[in-house]
Amino acid sequence: MRVMSLNINGLRAKKDRNVFEFINGEEIDILCLQNTRVKKKPTYDISDFNYKKCLNLNNHEKMAVYYEEGYDVKEEEVIGKKVREYYTGGLIQRLNFGKFTLINIHCPYNPESRYDFKRNKFLKNTLNHVSRIRAEADRIIVCANLQVAHENIDFNGKPNDCEYGCNERDRKVITNFINKGFIDCFRECNTKLEDYTYTFKTENTKNEWRFNYIFISNDFSDVEKDSLKCKIITDKSLSHDKEKELNQYNKAVVIEIEI
Repeated sequence: MRVMSLNINGLRAKKDRNVFEFINGEEIDILCLQNTRVKKKPTYDISDFNYKKCLNLNNHEKMAVYYEEGYDVKEEEVIGKKVREYYTGGLIQRLNFGKFTLINIHCPYNPESRYDFKRNKFLKNTLNHVSRIRAEADRIIVCANLQVAHENIDFNGKPNDCEYGCNERDRKVITNFINKGFIDCFRECNTKLEDYTYTFKTENTKNEWRFNYIFISNDFSDVEKDSLKCKIITDKSLSHDKEKELNQYNKAVVIEIEI
């Protein structure tokens, strides 16, 4: 089974850049998108996928999960629509896939107007909530756009430019989350590899952060965990620039695991 997590930064804009061809080329079974900026069900589709949900967050930030036919999926929980402090900045989506539970998380990312909210409210409360789900549900996969580079190896650039995304209190929240029974798939499979999911470069600087994660709970069997593979990939269709220049772009995290 192959799962992809991606902060797509506007699904409509990427549609015209052949992003669907890029995704289909990876033969993904389950696709978790964050920051789709789509208010309603799109009139277009990703071939080989059934449209599941595109949940309202506020006027510009939404999420979506696509999955291959054949899964009996039950949506169990959405946090963000009723709880005001979550609704104004982030969203959590929980779905039951039968053999495992899938959680899709989009964290607030504006470093100026909502940074304190993100650090003190959403990030800590969300990961604590997922840890509580761990007590009642077996085998959890978490796709999360967290806007935090967990360790020094997860940031590449000038130290002064890491004020946002490298806060030690934010990093500690992720460490505590992992210690409660979760595995950071990319770091588990690539102990020393330096790779990133968000890049911003100008004529004089280039900064990169690993902001997007896929975690699995540690109650997957040893055979399943031994089969785990994880990589970070990108394509010109993911550029933020209209000319597809790779000056500012996101990358996708992909895991492969035998379930």
